[in-house]
Amino acid sequence: MLMVVAIHFTLHGGIFETVYRSNLNYVFSVFLKNISTVSVDCYILITGYFLCKSKCHFEKVLTVYLQLFYYSIFFLLLNLIWPITPNVSRISLFLHSIFPFTTMQYWFVSSYLALLFFSPFLNALIGIMDKRQFLFLLVGLSFVTSVMPSLGLDIFSFNRLAKPMLFILLYFVGAYCRCWVDLTRARGRFFLAAYLLLTALNFMLLLANLVSMRTHNICLFHCEDFLFVLTCAAATALFLWFGCLKIASPRFGRIILFFAPLTFGVYLFHENPYFMGFLWHRIVRIQNFFNSDWYPVIGIGAIIGIYLAGSGFDWIRQEIFLELRIRDRLRATTLCRFVNTVFNSNPDAIYHKKDES
Repeated sequence: MLMVVAIHFTLHGGIFETVYRSNLNYVFSVFLKNISTVSVDCYILITGYFLCKSKCHFEKVLTVYLQLFYYSIFFLLLNLIWPITPNVSRISLFLHSIFPFTTMQYWFVSSYLALLFFSPFLNALIGIMDKRQFLFLLVGLSFVTSVMPSLGLDIFSFNRLAKPMLFILLYFVGAYCRCWVDLTRARGRFFLAAYLLLTALNFMLLLANLVSMRTHNICLFHCEDFLFVLTCAAATALFLWFGCLKIASPRFGRIILFFAPLTFGVYLFHENPYFMGFLWHRIVRIQNFFNSDWYPVIGIGAIIGIYLAGSGFDWIRQEIFLELRIRDRLRATTLCRFVNTVFNSNPDAIYHKKDES
């Protein structure tokens, strides 16, 4: 999630719209964004890896939505008490905050919730495919959702579906790694080298794109960064490298287990559309350092600070949810019991792949 905060630091800080491309701080921001973009893809890869063999727990989907609603209402109340977002009507603020999913207040969360909702169907498909069928599906989806858009080819005209379709692809890639890749025998250094090579190549192509835009006003690549085929490949390599790591320190393991459940809340905290402008331009005030030699140091410090602040804020939310037993109450509802019963009635058909391999 530190990488996600780094992406938003470069995007919402305003340096790309303010500083000339020849400025070293501009190049630093491009580099920081380039190495951090894989975080979006990695999050979905991790989701696919763990959920593909998990039984259906519909209360997880509802818990994520309540977490989204919690942050939306919090920042709604904050803006009503202390208007930190100028030029926004209260009607628009109210409607977007009350209906955060349908109004796409967070595009990532809306797509992610849809992925979680359809994950039992995806798992059912995973359960009936053998290894060759799985590979064929991955190649086909990769070509349609990543390779062709990277080349500017959108022959199927599904621009608005590009992100959800890529999420499905990455979910399947994570599931394939769980079902058919033995990470205990894999060489982690190979995946690390692949990640570094792909990231370096991606950065060079991005610089070439910037030069082309400046000299000829021609965009060489026609897709968003995390949809780019090299970004997807680099994210997969980084994910596999982390999968090969063996954490020997118990203390480090406890730190990871503490922060892992809070990462989603960090995103909801700092990326709220009615708070992020105030955060970056009124609290951090990063625009004052665009031409300063201290810009990289202050930027990295701000990224770490926002991550820790978001983690602390979500820890409070987590304690409230635990105290109210939100998860248990949702699990006991008729809707969750019905959905869980439907999809867990024949678990052997879905969770057998690892044994067969």
